[in-house]
Amino acid sequence: ITPWWSLSAAALISVAPLIIVAFIVERYLSKGNLSGALK
Repeated sequence: ITPWWSLSAAALISVAPLIIVAFIVERYLSKGNLSGALK
């Protein structure tokens, strides 16, 4: 029997940091674009 729950948990653990980093980078870039537009 394949432990699908452990595989899905490992996938979430490996993907979560990428999603968090992408979210932070997107916010940082959008903030930079907004500040650049204001200037």
